[in-house]
Amino acid sequence: MKVFPIVLLAASLRGALSGSSCVGASCLGSTGCPCLPTPTDEAAAFSYPAPGKPEYVGEDAAYGYECEKHDDVDNATDCQTKTADGEANDWCKDKWCIVDKDNCDHYTRTGTYRLQPEYYFSYETCEGTSFKGNGWVGRCKNCAMHHETSPKSWHTTTYLKSFCTCGGLSTCKCKPGDTKQEPAWRGTKMAPSYVGTVESYGYGCMAHDKGQDTCNSSTKTGVGKDDDWCLDQWCIVDKDACDFKAWNVTYSKQAGDWFSYETCDASFKGNGWVGRCKCADNVKTYCTCSKGNSTTVTTTGAVSALVSGAPELLSATVPQVVMALALVLHAC
Repeated sequence: MKVFPIVLLAASLRGALSGSSCVGASCLGSTGCPCLPTPTDEAAAFSYPAPGKPEYVGEDAAYGYECEKHDDVDNATDCQTKTADGEANDWCKDKWCIVDKDNCDHYTRTGTYRLQPEYYFSYETCEGTSFKGNGWVGRCKNCAMHHETSPKSWHTTTYLKSFCTCGGLSTCKCKPGDTKQEPAWRGTKMAPSYVGTVESYGYGCMAHDKGQDTCNSSTKTGVGKDDDWCLDQWCIVDKDACDFKAWNVTYSKQAGDWFSYETCDASFKGNGWVGRCKCADNVKTYCTCSKGNSTTVTTTGAVSALVSGAPELLSATVPQVVMALALVLHAC
């Protein structure tokens, strides 16, 4: 209980001596992801820039330590333009610090600017709830699906509160955002409640329905089965700037939400939600199988039928096959 004021004093003294604008508790990050303390050994705090990285890294006595806008300096080439919120270099204006990746309740990133052993950092611990992502780490709360191999389970709140790249193809990008959604009314029934409890339903490539509601208890989530959509990644897109056919997000109350599976999964072959046949009006997208929509793909990827024109094809080819078999048997 008596240690914390001493740490605050040390942080304040370091700020005063180095010209840092960081003062008091704001220097230290959040309690769930504290900044690593600045080494008392000046040689340990200092670092030359890694090969190809900006020189200003080596001009800071302790680059990366304590919550600071470490890259917002006069000679930072990348930080001279496009630094307004939402622009490519807005990260220049955000605070961050070096943290212990095993003692942080946010997703941490590997630092690349310091010439030293591997280190990790976080924007969220310094910027708090006002942080909306940036051009360096991304603008969607979908880190869980980016890092399913992490020892932390994908469905914990740890990574779901952090920002990562939204994903999607260049021809159909996922829309950035962290909007807290509301479940929609579907006729006389409301959509599942988890739509309004998860961090930002639909934003960024992610299996947004995995482990929720029907998808938590269904035994039909295998490829080709009714609920295989539960495990498929998708994201909200701009339907007018997407070369796939986009579908309305019927679970969320926001009427302007449209989504795509294809932009998040290059190997997508349709599923039980949108269908398993190529759309007649967009052959890059899968729709429900009906007359006018083409190929139905099985779980093995083989063509099982041609919906359009199948009767005519069979009537023309079956007699020929029978005749050929008769001739072969006669010859034998």
